Amino acid sequence: LLSIRQPFRPKDFVKIDTFEGFVISLTSRATILMEVDGNHIRIPNATVFKSAITNYTVNPQRRLTFEVGVNADSDLDRALKIGLGAVARQDFILDDPPADAWIQELGDSNVVLSFVGWIDQNTTNWLKARSEAMRLVKRALESNGYSLPEPIYRLRFDDDDLKTALSGFSNTEEKPVERSPQPTTEE
Repeated sequence: LLSIRQPFRPKDFVKIDTFEGFVISLTSRATILMEVDGNHIRIPNATVFKSAITNYTVNPQRRLTFEVGVNADSDLDRALKIGLGAVARQDFILDDPPADAWIQELGDSNVVLSFVGWIDQNTTNWLKARSEAMRLVKRALESNGYSLPEPIYRLRFDDDDLKTALSGFSNTEEKPVERSPQPTTEE
């Protein structure tokens, strides 16, 4: 049935269940993929037939998406404009559909911005394009005064808990460490 339906062909880059790789061959019993790391995966055709299959090769246009966090007190309109400009200026990003950006999430100490762009997989490596777009957005934001926040943790103590925790430190004295003599070896 798989050979009749042909959801993929040799050399297509696919995702079958949780496995991703290039289709090497389709036999009567199994589908063989080669991961990007070079590992071969033999998936029984019964599993392939029952699984969801994503074929990344069928459509040459593929979207790349990534997120960047900025400080919660940042000018978000300006940050989106700067990041979107950095993505859209790249030669590998297609004009149609256009690149886009939006606020993904409001965090405790940051705001997460999402950036997307489309590439032609026949001429551009998806992973490298995504990596380069991320690098350039980060650099553009930082050069315009935006800092990419680190996680912030707030600790809250009740007065009684704080006094108890600190009381152990007020009465401690440093005591010199006594050392035992080192054994000597006689020759």
